[in-house]
Amino acid sequence: MKRDRIEQIFSYIKEHENASTLELAEFFNVSEMTIRRDLAALEAHGRISRFYGGAVAKQTTPSEDAFALRVGMNQKYKTAIGLRAARYLREQLEHKGECPVFLGSGSSIFLMAQQLTEALPVPIITDNLHVASALSCNPDNSVIIIGGTILLPSLNATGYLAEKMLADLSVEYAFIGSSGIDENGYLCAYNLVETGMFSTIISTSRQVIILADHSKIGRSNMVRIQALSEKFTLISDQLAPEACMEHYRGMGARVIQVDC
Repeated sequence: MKRDRIEQIFSYIKEHENASTLELAEFFNVSEMTIRRDLAALEAHGRISRFYGGAVAKQTTPSEDAFALRVGMNQKYKTAIGLRAARYLREQLEHKGECPVFLGSGSSIFLMAQQLTEALPVPIITDNLHVASALSCNPDNSVIIIGGTILLPSLNATGYLAEKMLADLSVEYAFIGSSGIDENGYLCAYNLVETGMFSTIISTSRQVIILADHSKIGRSNMVRIQALSEKFTLISDQLAPEACMEHYRGMGARVIQVDC
């Protein structure tokens, strides 16, 4: 309910370019205190700028618009997957919470990062600027960002420098998105540029958790990176093809499906 209201407030501000706190409180029939909290949340995610008594919508770049479009596709499923992934991470850290964790790029990972509202007890490594921004909303988080050549519109770091920095780090749990997992259980990438980072994080992490909604299951892309194995956990939704999911389980991967 609160998330829906925040999105509606942002849409109102964007449509009107700016709005006062009193105007918003009257329009949404809530207190000015509630509006101020919602505006603070929108500002923390870089979507608005507040001024005394109101807020103005931030102008977006074409790259930001393209990423917002990705986030909006199948958002209901991605949000549920992100929420389950956040809970899965906290469950794992209760048992083993010494090593840093890695959160990669992608809209599902970004939505997961938004769900991590409480500070994590370990450093969080990411190669993505969107994810780093979401995690940094909590000042108690320790966020390490990988450097390298920035890839648009996802804003993730790629290239030799990024791969070298990542290879020197020790990671227990790596959460990554995927452009597709084919019917034979191979993790795929959109292009050759991203392949090096995927391969590096898979090889340097003890456990890899893939976040992929049903539209990515059974889907092949340009590059096949690695076959699923006992090292992998896949978090998807109930609309994922059952034949593919059974095949992935047979390869040793753990499969978690969320009900949306």
